[in-house]
Amino acid sequence: MTKPNLAAFPQESNDGLEITVKNLRTVAKRESKTKAFCAVELGLAGGLGKLEMDGFSVVEGDKGLWVGFPQRRGEHAWFDVVKPNGKIRELICAAVLDAFNDALRNA
Repeated sequence: MTKPNLAAFPQESNDGLEITVKNLRTVAKRESKTKAFCAVELGLAGGLGKLEMDGFSVVEGDKGLWVGFPQRRGEHAWFDVVKPNGKIRELICAAVLDAFNDALRNA
């Protein structure tokens, strides 16, 4: 892996939710399908606090880049640790991919 990019990439949604991609680390091996790893921090509106989740990845698939959410390994399979759905999932994916593309442009 390359050196960690310690800069944070904040992005605020229309709902007052601030999504910050933290510690984005790109993968040095060009042939790897996994292109980067990062953490995501959700800043909740109204001063409710923040939630930080580690273990996100940027993966290159047949149809382009996609965001892998944190998983843990079970005895026979991998299991999702974070299971967002709806708009929040779309917002997280957009923030991670934006941060990854920014990191590539600034490399």
